[in-house]
Amino acid sequence: MTIKEIAAMCGVSRGTVDRVLNHRGRVKPETERAVRAALEQAGYTKNIAGRALTVSRLAPRIGVVLCCLDNPFFDEVLKGIAQAEEELQDWGVHVELRLLRGYDAAAQRAAMDELRACAAMVIQPINAPEIRDGIADLAEQGVPVITLNTDLADSQRALYVGADYYRGGLTAGGMVNLCCESGARLGIVAGARAILGHAQRLQGFLDALDRRHQILARMDGEDEPACIYAGVRSMLKRHGDINALFVAAAGCASACQAVLDMGMAGKIKAFGFDLVPENAAMMRRGVIQALICQQPRRQGHDAIRAAWQLLLNESAAQENILMETSICILQNMTDA
Repeated sequence: MTIKEIAAMCGVSRGTVDRVLNHRGRVKPETERAVRAALEQAGYTKNIAGRALTVSRLAPRIGVVLCCLDNPFFDEVLKGIAQAEEELQDWGVHVELRLLRGYDAAAQRAAMDELRACAAMVIQPINAPEIRDGIADLAEQGVPVITLNTDLADSQRALYVGADYYRGGLTAGGMVNLCCESGARLGIVAGARAILGHAQRLQGFLDALDRRHQILARMDGEDEPACIYAGVRSMLKRHGDINALFVAAAGCASACQAVLDMGMAGKIKAFGFDLVPENAAMMRRGVIQALICQQPRRQGHDAIRAAWQLLLNESAAQENILMETSICILQNMTDA
């Protein structure tokens, strides 16, 4: 909770909260009691408040490195990051972004090196040795690293904020079991080989599938819409009896567009992830049966707040922050 939020809770100015924290200036006793009660309720001990003030004087920068360009899922992640930055503006926190296209480990490591002077770093890590080494280098310098959206659990990152990919895959497999009772003849579009979570999600999906289903074709989508569109068209030409598609990462709408352009609407049920506008449109057209959602805005928001807590040395920030795995169908879909 920020000074601004404490002030709003108590119906006082931010300056009044600051005077109470720093014991400077005159504050009415009843006002001081109300402010201190709010601080205590928010978990601000004297030491934490003092540490926050000390850190804020350094105008801490939090570096963020995301492989997100041309991926609509991250529009909401970035909104969450911006929200958290606004909440922490009273403490002088500034977020510095490096947004990349594709999964180029050398480019990601270069972006990390550019931001190495930041007080903390949030990164959507590529599964590559140079990224693990980069995280280790930052940890050695005392810069806490939060992995966002996908994890590198065997690295020296401080904590992970994001979805449980394996559970998401299990959930998607369960939806296929429910929606394809007579047996699915599946085409699978896997995610990016450079992202560890995508492999975990696919494994969860395969583990959940009932034996009555058949996998007829599989391709690597690499989160590239054009590649996925072309690949699914080719898949459907070779296997005209496919009646279900599972898209493990980005590009579900592109796969659905291939279904439509092949004249197979109504014959194929698609299952994927994330309620981005393109996927919502395909769900309204009846191509996508179910989406598994992973709270992108909260991911971005909570990653920045976790970085701030680590800068305050709060022990509560040492636990991974996992998103709820939820199912979206046409009947419960919110506007997107």
